Amino acid sequence: MTALLLPPLLLVLACICISDLFYRTIPNRMVLLIVLLGVLQQLGNGHEAVPDRLIEQLLPALASGLAVLAVGLLIYLGGRIGAGDIKLLAALAIWFGSEDTQVFLVATALAGGALALGLPLLNALERQLCPPMVWLAQRFPTAISVPTTYDEHRPVGLPYGLAIVTGACICLL
Repeated sequence: MTALLLPPLLLVLACICISDLFYRTIPNRMVLLIVLLGVLQQLGNGHEAVPDRLIEQLLPALASGLAVLAVGLLIYLGGRIGAGDIKLLAALAIWFGSEDTQVFLVATALAGGALALGLPLLNALERQLCPPMVWLAQRFPTAISVPTTYDEHRPVGLPYGLAIVTGACICLL
């Protein structure tokens, strides 16, 4: 089942990277797609009957997602991370299940540290990639909007969704 669900997951993760890099948002519909894919992933793993997988894999995976969401909410309330980042972490915790969530969170933390160290390079990358995005937004205004990282009201902080996606990709290898 993983082989069928991995390409859609990677596509959604790529869309999240683009959105977080240029707009500093992680769309809720993308997070919901990951939750759906995670549930299907947990139900499709193993050789047991569906009721057994529900108890042995899906419920612990959902509990992992809720635990990540609860702890993340406390961090969010402290102003240290965005709500979209927390929702994305929780959704991916469902995908990875209770056994691999810890590895995923450690990989994400390491990727976040690397992202923070590379922030000057990331800013340069944004400056290079924003003009083509603005050009596309001018040509297709109903499909693409001007990146928020391009105007004078540029959001501050790290696009931590990039680190979360990197942590997920490390775990998917």
